[in-house]
Amino acid sequence: MTPPQKQSKLSQGKKSNAAVNARQVRVNQDNHKKAKDLDTRLGGDQQDGFDAELSTFGRDGVALGPIVGVFGEMSSHVDLLADAIADALTAEHLSYYGIRGSKTVKAYYRRVLYRAWGLTSHRGWARLCYIAGASCKPRTPHGTKANTPVLATTTTKRPLTRVT
Repeated sequence: MTPPQKQSKLSQGKKSNAAVNARQVRVNQDNHKKAKDLDTRLGGDQQDGFDAELSTFGRDGVALGPIVGVFGEMSSHVDLLADAIADALTAEHLSYYGIRGSKTVKAYYRRVLYRAWGLTSHRGWARLCYIAGASCKPRTPHGTKANTPVLATTTTKRPLTRVT
């Protein structure tokens, strides 16, 4: 996970996933920059160099960089990836049962993918906070003891304490 930086102009938009979409643009730019650097160092050209090979992936020369944010938000490239996987799973399912195209089956597989990826991203973030410990900076809301670390507050205003 990259360290937090100043928000760019792209990430200050009103969309909830603007920060991860801005990061996915930087991932593509970084990948192409590194590929061009390798081409200049190793003598690759526009026909068979690293940058030419990288441009064959993704769409219209944009290498897909699926990004999952700190709070589980996902970039638009995750949507493209989920759509491609759901298409493949739907085709396999429909060919096995001999049924023609069904949007319901594709929607089912997309839901399964997003559920699994969302759970994985949240567990990964929780694991990172647990390992980092002090860097997650537990807060102490008003009305609690100063020596009781609080990670979140429930709807009943009862603090959830860290288990040691």
